[in-house]
Amino acid sequence: MSSGAACSKDAVVTTRSVIANVPTGCAVDGMGYATYFALGDFEPAAPPPGPYLSQVGQVLTQIDTNAQALVVTASEDRDAAGAGGNTWEGVATIPPSGDVNVLVLPQDLSCALTTTVGARSGSTLAAIGSERALLVGGTGNPTPADFVIRLDTGQVTQVPPQLELQHARAQASVTPFGPGGLVAGGVDDVTNLPTGSAQVYDPGAGGFTTPVSLSVARARHAAVVLVDGSTLLVGGVGADGTTAVEQMEIVAPGDQNGHVQGVASIDPPLAMPITAVRLASGEVLVAGGTTVGGVSATGLQWFTPGALPSMVMMQTLPGGHLALVPLESGGALAVVAAPSGAPAGFQNTWVISAEHTVTAATAVPGSLTLPLLFGGAGGAPLLWTGDRWLQWQPWAGAFTSAPVLDSMPANIGDAFASPDPGLAMWLDPVRKQLVALRTDTSNAFSADPPAFLAQGSTGVAPDSLPAGDTATYTGGTGLLLAQYLNAFVTDRTYADVSVRVAFAAGQPPFVVLRDDQGTPHVLQQDCCVGLLSASGPQPVVDVERTGATVTCSVNGAAATTCSTTLDAGARVAVGVQGALPTNPSIVSEIVVKRLGAP
Repeated sequence: MSSGAACSKDAVVTTRSVIANVPTGCAVDGMGYATYFALGDFEPAAPPPGPYLSQVGQVLTQIDTNAQALVVTASEDRDAAGAGGNTWEGVATIPPSGDVNVLVLPQDLSCALTTTVGARSGSTLAAIGSERALLVGGTGNPTPADFVIRLDTGQVTQVPPQLELQHARAQASVTPFGPGGLVAGGVDDVTNLPTGSAQVYDPGAGGFTTPVSLSVARARHAAVVLVDGSTLLVGGVGADGTTAVEQMEIVAPGDQNGHVQGVASIDPPLAMPITAVRLASGEVLVAGGTTVGGVSATGLQWFTPGALPSMVMMQTLPGGHLALVPLESGGALAVVAAPSGAPAGFQNTWVISAEHTVTAATAVPGSLTLPLLFGGAGGAPLLWTGDRWLQWQPWAGAFTSAPVLDSMPANIGDAFASPDPGLAMWLDPVRKQLVALRTDTSNAFSADPPAFLAQGSTGVAPDSLPAGDTATYTGGTGLLLAQYLNAFVTDRTYADVSVRVAFAAGQPPFVVLRDDQGTPHVLQQDCCVGLLSASGPQPVVDVERTGATVTCSVNGAAATTCSTTLDAGARVAVGVQGALPTNPSIVSEIVVKRLGAP
């Protein structure tokens, strides 16, 4: 890979290496044929045929200097006996300078990362900044060490002793925190009680540096990153090791103390297992947990994007171990294991809409002992039931078999994470290794098809449970949306962009640009002049966003500048919204084009 810039009569050329990293245990053979897809805020060109993955020194002219992400795929031919034919894939962010590393894994096959991390329980695994993840804490003999995982190379490295956490702990939280990560709370290894300390992992130093003091000691709690980059600590048990913590706490990058002033409380106070997620709207949803006395809680509690004390509402789900994952288009998906003594036909799958309604979906059939949900590209989270993999189908409202090719069931310990929507990672307590499963390489800069919805619903997902009279996709007809219901293009976000929406029947839909703070900018009649009266054999709405300026035109009429509060630098997700209750919108296709220059 090389780049050039004309600063005089002679071009200045900078050479950067692209390194495909494959773990030893699942290496591609030397004849793996590679393709390099360079992506960014521009329309990508079709990549030229690539070299074999084993070829070193090949110049990759197809990687533009403005590229922001790189997808690498490799495949091998089958031999005469029919063996081989496997595929490997990986995706990575391209850093501003230096080499570009991509972790390439076998598609839909789990792969153990090379380094062993020791026998341990009560550890926490989570992605942090700078293409890294942390495995911290836990109990064991000896006391487990902390490890940093390079998500772009697969390298697992023990944190040097002089840079370890000042207080070894178990059942702590780990969240992204600026360029690094924050480890907060947990059960102190010396006192065996929850601690009020936290510490920042600095990727530049390679270990834990800045200490942070918490206002409230806690362990077995949940943690979630707010839209402003702060970490919100939720629930858990307090300093005495038994009392559930009511007060939530915020820790902001750059501060050496957490704060509880002006931060909401949860009611009732909840201890582990508690889950908190940030929704597409920026709101925080808290679920699960146990109350005083160990009684399973059934409440769902919503809080504002800043965790201010203004709870939106409360709903209930049946008790039992609960797994929760946000849905990319809005709302969340919940899977609940049946508690002891539950009747036959226990309802275990629920969709929580962007409007805070809770609707029963098609239940997971068969055994469901300890559900774990991993983020899924295309609005399709991955579910581990305890003995098999399933994948959510957003337009069917049900789970189906996942395309995981493992011949043996997974062995997933108590530490697991989704570093990106197409990657699941967990600690295997038998192997004492971290295991990664790559199912997709979709990312914010993924290429768009010629038209979404024209050939199927792939790449678009609803913000509620689909139903025939509210939101549904029918091949050959299109996407039906009742009033206020939304469907968004999944995975991708955009800087400058043009959007064309064609509708086949019903009231023309509104176009939605949801910014990276979760605010939806809905382009209605006051922006798209003539929208409510649009007609014709194939009426269309055209929207163009350039910086803070958004324009709209209907059926080729003169564009009108819209009045929005969209920030010039905000990235946006693209969606459509049903307009009227009596005349649902039927969208036949959505065409999206990135307007940046390669």
